[in-house]
Amino acid sequence: MADLSASKRLIIDTDPGVDDAHALILALSHPAVHVEAITTVAGNVGLEQTTRNALTVVEILGKNVPVYAGCADSLVRSPPRRAVSHGSNGLGDANFPPPRRFPEAEAAALALIHLTRCMPGECTLVALGPLTNLALATRLDPSLPDRARRLVVLGGVISGRGNAWLPAAEFNFYVDPEAALVVLEHWRNLLLVPWETVERHRLKAAELEELFAIEGKKAEFFRRTIRQRLEQQLPLYNAVNEPDPLAMAVAIDESLVLRSAKKAVTVECFGSLTRGQSIVDWNDILGKEPNAEIVLEVDHRRYVEMLKQSLSEP
Repeated sequence: MADLSASKRLIIDTDPGVDDAHALILALSHPAVHVEAITTVAGNVGLEQTTRNALTVVEILGKNVPVYAGCADSLVRSPPRRAVSHGSNGLGDANFPPPRRFPEAEAAALALIHLTRCMPGECTLVALGPLTNLALATRLDPSLPDRARRLVVLGGVISGRGNAWLPAAEFNFYVDPEAALVVLEHWRNLLLVPWETVERHRLKAAELEELFAIEGKKAEFFRRTIRQRLEQQLPLYNAVNEPDPLAMAVAIDESLVLRSAKKAVTVECFGSLTRGQSIVDWNDILGKEPNAEIVLEVDHRRYVEMLKQSLSEP
């Protein structure tokens, strides 16, 4: 049995998603990490598919980690469009057999509450998708933020340059701005990995070749699921965006962060062109206490080495 006292305990809220699946592999393969649970949410694709994809990853890796299905839609308004860079099935249109396992009966928001009650102060929550489950859990139990060791969020922008269907919004915040607002207003132990930092740390072609040279079932899963994204992004950047593994690497080892800033962050929920845009109060105009530590730069080479280790057997 693993020595949990020596492990970093994670609860992962996610919407797999190609890079979400790669982030799950990173966490589930790390020797110093124990994944307590995975909760799923609609985001890159619908909830049924994100849940199936999470179960597929857990099954391929042979891990006994419970998966809880969460919210099938946003808190207030359904997003008019979802992602296009994950294929129709969320795994880059790579085909895998249906998982033999099923999700747990309990809803994800309730699972977040009960798991943190069982392990107060011990778990880091890693939110890789829209924040719907986390916002709902926070509304149901306002003491939830006090029981989490840390919340790591992949989401938002810091300079108004997004990757969603509105020009200034990052995708996760675009899908459910109200949920993002609830989390930003109620959590103070928040580490935010914004879209601009993702772009700074794209995986370059030479680094992808290092990853492709690895043999084994995890590496083969990586190659199959990222193939479509390579076709889309390599001609544009000579590199590929892998947002969720970057956030996961930081959640596992915060010493990767080379540069960060503690600032007040909020999100716009009403603008016709800016709905879902996160706003950083860089000049302290709003007079609010900082609620997020924003990751600006990480140790890129160490990050790539973590990815390589996660794809290597066993």
